[in-house]
Amino acid sequence: AFIVGGTGEFNINADSISLGNSDGILSVGNGRIAGKDYSFLTSTMLVSDESGATINVVANTLNMPSSTIAALGGGDVNVTCNAENSDGVSMDLGSQDLIPFENQIMNGFSGSNIGLGIYTSGGGDVNVTAFGDINIDSSRIASFNGGNVNITSLTGNVNAGSGGTIAIPINVFSTAFNFPFEPFEYVYANGIVANTLAPLPNGKPVPHAATIPGNITVNTPQGNIEANLGGILQESLNGTLPVGPTINLTAGTPADGDWNSTEPPLYVGNIDMGQSGVIGGTVNVKATGKITGLLISQHNANVTGQSIGNLTVLAAGTANVSGSSSGAGITIVGGQGVNASGIGSGATLLGQNVSVNGGAAQSTLGNSATATATSQSAAQQSTQTAAQQVAGNDNGDGDGDQNKKKKNPEIRKVGRVTVILSAAIPPK
Repeated sequence: AFIVGGTGEFNINADSISLGNSDGILSVGNGRIAGKDYSFLTSTMLVSDESGATINVVANTLNMPSSTIAALGGGDVNVTCNAENSDGVSMDLGSQDLIPFENQIMNGFSGSNIGLGIYTSGGGDVNVTAFGDINIDSSRIASFNGGNVNITSLTGNVNAGSGGTIAIPINVFSTAFNFPFEPFEYVYANGIVANTLAPLPNGKPVPHAATIPGNITVNTPQGNIEANLGGILQESLNGTLPVGPTINLTAGTPADGDWNSTEPPLYVGNIDMGQSGVIGGTVNVKATGKITGLLISQHNANVTGQSIGNLTVLAAGTANVSGSSSGAGITIVGGQGVNASGIGSGATLLGQNVSVNGGAAQSTLGNSATATATSQSAAQQSTQTAAQQVAGNDNGDGDGDQNKKKKNPEIRKVGRVTVILSAAIPPK
């Protein structure tokens, strides 16, 4: 294991790195962890007003069967892999199945109250770049205290992995407070995650902690993005997610780099948001190939693909979906509206303002002048169900009283819920 306290940068360069079953590479600031105690640096860090050291790892390939690269006391984590193995993989983050069961339950993955994966808990960003595939497996790439997450595979795919079944320990070290025990909290967080810290046991926020999660950006200019069972999640653990945080997923490269070009793309990239889905604030999904899976947005959702497969979009704001499809297997719900382009008549669209292929917007909620009697009844039923999932919130513009009758809908995540909505697509 490589553990550093204090400020500055922690640089590791190697041909290839395999961290095995170990504490891995850690920056802990003024923290105490894995038998190391850097609390004596607290006064020095207070005077310099600096956070813990940034971690910079550069290698050809990285293998983390059951290990960690994390900045727990501030600072960023930057990991770059410049090559790939014979299977086309540059980076594999490992599996919880390799850890003894008693360690999973009592002491975290390594036995030292440390979670598995690449992450920050002190507010820093996570930047991961690889030449080939990035496989998260049953691990995670995450920021747990407001930092941004940026992931790029230059020639391969990004796979958010198979998910996990146990909570991981999260440690936070700061000169702003001295928390009396470790770990700070346990979270169920797999795949690609941007979170905030949970409130203290007394209900108060953590001193100097982030109040909103960071942005998530995943880019595969020559490959695919697969959310798989690990999923891609952006959430604020205080229950609110204001306008601002975004998830941006981009796969493939259009002709001349122009997403408006009608020429065949330079590279075809597909995005499968999977069963666990992509869940966040404003979600932007763009692919030169096919887009499928589940998307849940607390604000607007923007989906643009060459083609659209089986897709479910639930947006509290406006849902904009563009791509060639018969419409079969497609459900789009927009609390403030739906704009669909290239989507055939087999789709289910639900919203107060639904526009298809540039046509006039109309409601598919309740009675609609252009909806059939059957679709009217279905829409009325589904509206009652949707109302339980989409609730109003304040715009945050200070005009709360004026907005009471026109609040923006908000989607709250309350466990795994399946909602079946049915409404007719407006005529073209």
